[in-house]
Amino acid sequence: MPPSPLDPARQRALRAATDALRRLGAEEMPSAPAPQDDEALTGWVAAVRKVLSRSSKVARRELAVAQAQVKAGARSGDVDEAGWKRLEDACRRLEQELLSPGSLRSRLDEGRRSMMPRVEAVVGERVVPVVEETGGQLSAELDRVGLAELERELPLWVKAWSEYAFGWLDVDQERLVHQLWSPRAGDLPVPPPEFPPLAPAIIDRGIEFPLVAIQRERTALSARMMRHGRSILYGLMSITFLLGVKREGMWFYALLVPGFLVAVGFGYVQAQAERQRERERLSQEARQKAEQATREVLRTWFDRCQDKLNERAREQLLERRDLLVTWYRETVGPARSRREQDTEKRKGQAEHARRDLPRLQERLRGIERVRGALTQLEQTLAGSGAG
Repeated sequence: MPPSPLDPARQRALRAATDALRRLGAEEMPSAPAPQDDEALTGWVAAVRKVLSRSSKVARRELAVAQAQVKAGARSGDVDEAGWKRLEDACRRLEQELLSPGSLRSRLDEGRRSMMPRVEAVVGERVVPVVEETGGQLSAELDRVGLAELERELPLWVKAWSEYAFGWLDVDQERLVHQLWSPRAGDLPVPPPEFPPLAPAIIDRGIEFPLVAIQRERTALSARMMRHGRSILYGLMSITFLLGVKREGMWFYALLVPGFLVAVGFGYVQAQAERQRERERLSQEARQKAEQATREVLRTWFDRCQDKLNERAREQLLERRDLLVTWYRETVGPARSRREQDTEKRKGQAEHARRDLPRLQERLRGIERVRGALTQLEQTLAGSGAG
């Protein structure tokens, strides 16, 4: 026989379960059946437990989301601010490097040291003295064709010099950007700016070498022959006197004619050798003066070229600084605004979640109370069934 609908234990258990459901406020819960029907009550308890399981999962998920939003709102401000502070420090350091590049002077000096040995070799090949004999004078001056070729080549060497120095300066700044945008504490909020490579400088004004010209009075060939031939002739005459040959004798004149011819030939040979030595001395003197003058001109010209390369590099780096400013205004500014908006949004979500936490926690506790009441109802149904 089914239990009486007035059974006190069952009525109390059913009333406790329906009161717990009413306080839970779950609209999707099925309505309680008549208490006289044990089978209906058993089905109703199973249906309520099924709905409670879904409601519990939803409530736990909402509670986890709310707790995460509260934590994110609490720590996002400090974390974001640290990253933006590192970004500001990186931009300040990069701007300082663009306005005052620390490696520019050293890179220019390195390029000059690497270039000068080859330049000096080319200068030695082009600076060639030419000795000419005109109007009884010897004159020595530098080969104008070689100087013209050298004047055309040296600006190309300066261009190669600037390519070397500017290329390494690009590498130095790329390394600095990589270092600034990859700190140990974490990535920066926005990627680094990109710059075009530095263009090599072209020096329009060529070098002008001073004209080196040396002149010497040429001694006549006959005078040189007479000087050297007279020495030989006097020597032969001295030998004849030592041998006892008399000046009025036949042997004296027989020896005088061959001796005269020997003296003339010796004088001619010695005169030509002396003239050649004089030409060589004049050529060597012209070369020494030309090398000294060229060395001074090259040093001064390369100093001026280095100043110009330094100025061209700084002009291009100033243009990079303008690109950095434009990048900062178009990238960092909007990103910071979006970050502030996101921060405010997260703070609003965190505040809303913080206010919603008690409701979600109370809902989970209400679900547990309903489960407890249903357990008691199931126990009364099981007891009545056994009875």
